[in-house]
Amino acid sequence: MTVFSPAYGGVRPVSDGVSAPGPGDRILAQMPVALFALASQPDGRMAFTATAGAFLDVFGVPPDVAELDASAVLQLVHPDDLSDLQQAMETSMGLGEEFAARFRISRPGSGTAWVAIRADPVVQPAGGMAWFGYARLLTPVEVSDLVIEAERHRLVGILWSIDAGTWEWNLLTGAARLDERWAGILGYTLDDLHPVSMETVHGLMHHGDRTAMDEVTARYFAGDQGTFRTTVRMRHRDGHWVWMELRGRLVSRTPDGMPEWMSGIALDDSEAKDTEEQMRTASHYARSLIEASVDPLVTISVDGHIMDVNRATETATGRPRHTLIGSDFSEYFTDPEQARAVYRQVFELGRVVDYPLTISHADGHRIEVLYNASTYLDRDGRVAGVFAAARDVTDVRRTQAALEETNRDALLLAQMSDLLQSCQTVDEAIPVIEAAMRELFPGSDGRAFLFNSGSGMLDEAMTWGALPAGGPSIPQGDCWALRRNSPHEVGFGAPLAPPCHSLDADGRPYLCIPLVAHGTALGIVHLVAPGNQAPGERFRALARSTADSISLALANIRLRENLHALSTRDPLTGLYNRRFLEEALARELSRASRSRTSGVLAMLDIDHFKRFNDEFGHDAGDAVLVAVAHELGGFRRGSDLACRWGGEEFLLVLAEIGLDDAVTRLEGLRRTIGELAAFHDGHALPPITVSIGLAQFPHPGRVSADVITAADKALYRAKEGGRDRLVVSDDAPPAAALPPG
Repeated sequence: MTVFSPAYGGVRPVSDGVSAPGPGDRILAQMPVALFALASQPDGRMAFTATAGAFLDVFGVPPDVAELDASAVLQLVHPDDLSDLQQAMETSMGLGEEFAARFRISRPGSGTAWVAIRADPVVQPAGGMAWFGYARLLTPVEVSDLVIEAERHRLVGILWSIDAGTWEWNLLTGAARLDERWAGILGYTLDDLHPVSMETVHGLMHHGDRTAMDEVTARYFAGDQGTFRTTVRMRHRDGHWVWMELRGRLVSRTPDGMPEWMSGIALDDSEAKDTEEQMRTASHYARSLIEASVDPLVTISVDGHIMDVNRATETATGRPRHTLIGSDFSEYFTDPEQARAVYRQVFELGRVVDYPLTISHADGHRIEVLYNASTYLDRDGRVAGVFAAARDVTDVRRTQAALEETNRDALLLAQMSDLLQSCQTVDEAIPVIEAAMRELFPGSDGRAFLFNSGSGMLDEAMTWGALPAGGPSIPQGDCWALRRNSPHEVGFGAPLAPPCHSLDADGRPYLCIPLVAHGTALGIVHLVAPGNQAPGERFRALARSTADSISLALANIRLRENLHALSTRDPLTGLYNRRFLEEALARELSRASRSRTSGVLAMLDIDHFKRFNDEFGHDAGDAVLVAVAHELGGFRRGSDLACRWGGEEFLLVLAEIGLDDAVTRLEGLRRTIGELAAFHDGHALPPITVSIGLAQFPHPGRVSADVITAADKALYRAKEGGRDRLVVSDDAPPAAALPPG
């Protein structure tokens, strides 16, 4: 056999026969390591093509067996280590780097041993890969180190599984040892905290917890508690506080018995603390809710004794809390037996609603109440008692009367709101609001003013009652209601309230209520009370509620109007955008076909528009676009449409017009644009000219895209023909498609 070895500088033949060992062979035989050459064979097998030294002692396989097939060795490798060994060999082969590994091998007759192997890969002249290296048995010390390292990894894995950090503290020197997880709980790495000592820990600890930790330490060493355990706040790297639970115990003492090292674990206890705080807050919250109730609330045990009450119960019975708790609940009613019957009914049905009872106050007077009660369960799901709430019948009746009194108003408000939600424009909403105000405030007079964003004035939108229409507009700054952003009441017992100089109420009390939604002033409602006496709070509350409903409805309507404008208008020029034009043109083509009328589509392009941007800046280009758009807006009439198609291109849809009339009108438009005087930064811009391409519709089989293409081709010919001109598409509709005459 032959093997390639760098040590021999080439291919060294190895005799298959038996020969007398030479001095070199005797030296190799005495070495405690196994030398080998491992190479791939033509049939794909791996074999030890050369061996020397303690090969049998290391691998437990005779060299002549291993030289036939390396699997004789590999099959002895511990199953848990085999995949790692194979991965290391594949990595060495792929990268051409040294192959090194430690693994266990089951040697026949001598048990399991740890083997360390190192080899260098060498590409063979005939192809394939070979490794030249050595293997040795690990010493007992090395094996112990491996076991210790494995145990350390196991313990680290356990600690990581419980998400705990570790700490060690030298009580004599103040030295400390922390692991990465301890630092990680606070958002640090160990390098961030270097050098680590107890001063480092104390520096991160909340000042208020240091004394508490010292007290726990003292109790631990005094023997009052078997384990050192405390929870402290530690500052996280990002600044917030982390609750960290520290557990540990003393692990060593000095030769003279002094405590030396403590060690333990650290757990992030923030979630538990947060839960505890949430439970405490929930308890306080629940108690606050109970005490905030103006109705008597009481919990009663299964044997009928009072367990807890709120202050309202003390007030209703005239007895202090400590007297009530533990007493029989039924003795505070005029008919104790009826009260007990209700109590039994709660256990049978689970709850009772609005059961009438009479509380006997300590001073002798009686309070008619309606009781609502239900059972509650303990943690095991068993009925633990009854929770009962009483309502004074007088308050119930008063509330019911108030609800009936306002029922008509609420219904009208709901109807008004529903109708306003269906309005698409403010103009549609005005009559609805006016009708609602007449119904909600019969006998009252009033006006509504809406804010005009263009003039900054409050314009009269409607009047009702006896007030004349057509009142003057009011400057927004003159309105006290809008200044204060609250209702302005005149004649309602507020002697300092100044009257409004712009509005006349003939000396009667009146309200000015701002219409405000989402912080935006929309207008005001001026409501004059009927008669000369100021109405009560109900009148004012209804006026405020009505104004709120109107404000929200108007804000929604204006929002829809703005959104519609944004979706259909070009933000720079204010003309319709391309999306709107495409839909509108399709409808216009269909309408023209049905009515057998003709129309014209004109595509306009500003000549040499790039010059305005390049020579005068994009702001100047925008000024030119706005000027042309203004002319197009004034040019259209009836159902004509003007849109910005894109860049410096515009489209005009002229409905119900013949070709000759359209050419005449568009020629006039072209000349008008040519006479425009556009300015930017106080300087006159060069003359503006446009080229126009014109296409007529309808045309059998032609859709809107075809008409646009025809106009675009005509525009292109206008550009080629020297610009500043109008060209009609030569793809005209057949005569039969045009309207007669």
